[in-house]
Amino acid sequence: MKTIILFFTFISSPFFHDIEIAKFDVYQENDNLYLNIKFDKEDLNLALKKDKVTKKTIQNYLNKNTTWVINHQNMKFKVNEILEDRLFYQVKCIFNKTISNIKNIEVYNTCLLEETKKHSNIISFQLNGKNRTFRMHQQRKKINVNY
Repeated sequence: MKTIILFFTFISSPFFHDIEIAKFDVYQENDNLYLNIKFDKEDLNLALKKDKVTKKTIQNYLNKNTTWVINHQNMKFKVNEILEDRLFYQVKCIFNKTISNIKNIEVYNTCLLEETKKHSNIISFQLNGKNRTFRMHQQRKKINVNY
């Protein structure tokens, strides 16, 4: 547990960019399913070839680089909000369908893997009363999680 706390403290620090990580948090409130993503600004700007991101550019990038299948249904999401500070973009999304009982999630994610070879995407699920976290990278672009 101490290792997990230390890890999340570290990725929240200004040195986050040095370890090339993006954080994807999936959680459920009532029957709505949400996705919050934290990207390093420099890395995402490099991937998008832009100095400023919009909802449309990030939506297109995420649609191209991620696939979400929940209970064997392909799920889409909408970017609701983008927050930014000096170092990070925080992207807040909501999935387009409500789900009451999640049994399986399959994720394909290649975000930032072409731009930064040592990049990892950390995917955290807070679903069905369980917290589960996975690291995705060049050799692991797809995960399948059963509940």
